[in-house]
Amino acid sequence: MTYKHIVAGALVLGATTLLVSGPVSAHGPGFGMNHDTLVQRLASAFGKSTDEVQTVFDQLHEEHQAEMQQQLQTKLDELVANGSLTAEQKQLVLDKQKENQTEREAMKDQWQTMTPEERKAQMEKQREEMKTWAQENGIDLSLVFMGGRRGPGPRTDTSPTPQAQDTQNPSLLDQVTNLFK
Repeated sequence: MTYKHIVAGALVLGATTLLVSGPVSAHGPGFGMNHDTLVQRLASAFGKSTDEVQTVFDQLHEEHQAEMQQQLQTKLDELVANGSLTAEQKQLVLDKQKENQTEREAMKDQWQTMTPEERKAQMEKQREEMKTWAQENGIDLSLVFMGGRRGPGPRTDTSPTPQAQDTQNPSLLDQVTNLFK
């Protein structure tokens, strides 16, 4: 394994962390490094333009969002099929998810200027609002959103293992490695 492969692997880990946690984590922007700084550092380290690196980030983000949306859709379809949710509740969940996404996008800049305490308070407020919304609509969030929690713990998804992935869709490591060849 070459030095570039090791560095690419480390960068994939960092990029994945940013993609999964979003532009701001509970610990601050990118654990002390914001997205723009990461893109600039990657571009500089590998002699690529920031536009090239940003394009890869954007593609990965879009793919991740589409995958998550499909997983939610599948989960909701299963819940409707087994009678745990009505079709109307399913639509309410999809609408709420879209509303939450729009709100996150609108608040992106605000999150970056908040202190850790302010972010924690804002997240708690949003969590409580979501619980209230779910109760008002007779929706058990633990059925809909991965047991109603996020964070460390056993995986319950059925996404393919890296060995089982479609060869037409290169892995994140392959995409980043190809970018920096």
